[in-house]
Amino acid sequence: MWGNNNCDNADPGQHLMDVAAVDIDTDAYLWMRHEVQPAVLESAGFLAGEVYFVGSLDGIVRGYDAMTGDDVWASDMHGPVASSLWFENDMLIWGTGVPVTFGGAESGFGVVAYRLGE
Repeated sequence: MWGNNNCDNADPGQHLMDVAAVDIDTDAYLWMRHEVQPAVLESAGFLAGEVYFVGSLDGIVRGYDAMTGDDVWASDMHGPVASSLWFENDMLIWGTGVPVTFGGAESGFGVVAYRLGE
């Protein structure tokens, strides 16, 4: 899970998020990374196998080892992540761009897809 999605359209780099894993049987944290990446708007991360992917308004999706919290992957920089992430058939997919209404730009909208392999 991640927290701190309320950056009020301010610089996401000044509102860093926590990313954590919780044992659903005990409610205990398996690991917690404090202020590990810039904020994101209200979009869900995605657990694919043993990697938890989280987007950010800085345009980078980061992957964390689900058991340890270690950094295991990062995308290239694209437009701000503006949708929940989806993973299917070895493809990680998300939408980019934040509308002007929410403090974004008039350009940079699109869909990004990465094929993740072994």
